[in-house]
Amino acid sequence: MLRMGGGQHPLASLKIPDQILPGVAVLNDIPEESYTKFLSALQQSPTTFSTRKELVAWIAPQTPEISSGDIEKIIDSLSAFYRVLQRAKISVADLVQDVLVSTKRKAIKIDDGTLSERLLSLIPIDSLNVIEMKAKELQMQGERLLVEARVITDARPIFGDTIGDSPVAMVVIQSLKLRFFEPGTGEFKDLHFSLDGADIRSLKETLDRAEEKARSLKGVFAKSDLKVVELE
Repeated sequence: MLRMGGGQHPLASLKIPDQILPGVAVLNDIPEESYTKFLSALQQSPTTFSTRKELVAWIAPQTPEISSGDIEKIIDSLSAFYRVLQRAKISVADLVQDVLVSTKRKAIKIDDGTLSERLLSLIPIDSLNVIEMKAKELQMQGERLLVEARVITDARPIFGDTIGDSPVAMVVIQSLKLRFFEPGTGEFKDLHFSLDGADIRSLKETLDRAEEKARSLKGVFAKSDLKVVELE
């Protein structure tokens, strides 16, 4: 962990993804009494939850003054920090310093002392180790992750041999656009495919078969009491 002299903020040794920071501001702003209840609820929660939503649903009744939406934001951030802590093999204190630096770079208003104390207490709690986060890590091991799929439909005129004449026909063109994320490069990229009717039918059949296979496997897992984590 690098440190700057002269009282400046430390340089972050880990890049904290922006998408896991929103809950930090919420955690920083909740009143001390609400935070104490939240900490107690998290400490007492089971360590067997499959998803963050299950954990949120367990905590919410014990902290009624914090909205479910805010609890969800906090848990989203904390569960991600927990997994970072496990993967990076650094101290909780160093991770907290990296989080503080990242929030400042994103111009998120925080109280360093309050947030640091709360994160130091919360991040190591084992109930944050929900199965869903491990599953997402496995998902992220892919070379490319699909972000969005769109089919763009347009009609194009077909002209005869004489350009000045009106179109003699129209053709409907279907284009498939796939936006994907490359974890290795941190970049979003697009792929475009021209489709005809046969291509669309083939894609539909392939996706239907994939859903049927997933249902079949889930049925097998259910009989053996294995949990199935739904990733969205």
